[in-house]
Amino acid sequence: EGISGISPSALWGVGWINSNCLIEHFNGHKWANVACPYQGVLSQLNAVDARTSSDAWAVGFVDPTSNQVAFAEHWNGQHWTQVKTAKVSGLFIQLSSVLDLGPGNVLAVGDYETKSHGKYVQHELAEHWNGRAWQRVSVPAFSTASFLQGVSGGTPAEVTAVGGVSAGGHDVPLIERWTGSKFVRVTQPVSSGDLAAVTVLSSTDAYATGSAGNGGTLVEHYNGKQWAQISTPSPSDGGYLASVAAAPSGSFVEAAGWHGLDPNERPLIEQGNGQTWHITRDSRATPAVPGQG
Repeated sequence: EGISGISPSALWGVGWINSNCLIEHFNGHKWANVACPYQGVLSQLNAVDARTSSDAWAVGFVDPTSNQVAFAEHWNGQHWTQVKTAKVSGLFIQLSSVLDLGPGNVLAVGDYETKSHGKYVQHELAEHWNGRAWQRVSVPAFSTASFLQGVSGGTPAEVTAVGGVSAGGHDVPLIERWTGSKFVRVTQPVSSGDLAAVTVLSSTDAYATGSAGNGGTLVEHYNGKQWAQISTPSPSDGGYLASVAAAPSGSFVEAAGWHGLDPNERPLIEQGNGQTWHITRDSRATPAVPGQG
C-alpha cells in the first residue's frame, strides 16, 4: 500500500497479508519481512514515511474488537513499535498517509465515519505527533462527506494534503494547506473528481493526482501561486492515478494507478516531464499517448 526510503538501499514497503499488517525492507539486493507489532488481529498499513535509518512512521488501521481504529507504528532503527493514536469518536477510523518532518513533528491524514439516522457520513481526519503523543488537529468543517488520502511537504510551510469532498451529489477534489496548527482549504480549479496523492517538491512546485469526474486520469500542478489542471492521457476505460513521485527538479514525474472496472482493474503508469504526459505502461502495452502540459 505504501513505500518510502532514504536511499536505493534502504526502502520500506507496507501493506497487508492474510488480514494482518505487513512490513518489508529492501537493502539494495532483496526484500525481507520485518515484524509488525499486530499479528492475529485484522490490521492494515496504508502508508510509510522514512526520514532517517532510525526514524520512520507507518500508519493504517487495526480492528481488534470489531471497532476499526487508526493505527500508527514507529521505527527506531531496531524495531517497529505501536504508538497510540488520538482518540476519535467514530467508526471505520483510518490513517491513509503520513509525513515525517522530524522528531516531534509528524502529520498523518485519513478519515472516519459517523452514523446518523441510519446513514453513514465520512469525515476527513488529521493528526499531529508532537514527540510525546498523537493529537487531532483542526481541519475544515463540511456538512457533506469529506476525506484526506495524501500528505506531502519538505518543510512545515510546504505541507499539503489532498482528498475529496462531496458537493452536488458528486466528489470535488480537495486540497488543503498546513498552517502549522491546522489545515485550511485552498482553491483548486477542478469541479468534479478526487485526489489520492500529492508530492511537494518546493514552495513553487507540487503535483497531485487522482481521477476526474468523467472517470479519466487527473493531475493538478501548483506553481507557487495557484493550482491548475494539466492535460493527461487516459485509457478508453478511464484511469485512476493513486500515487505520484517526482525528481526534485520536477523534470521527471511518475504516477501509478489502474484503469478498468472492479474486479478487472489493470495497472496504469504515466510519466510527465514538466510539460507533457504520456502513458508508459498499462497491461495491454498501449503505445504512449502525448498529453498537453
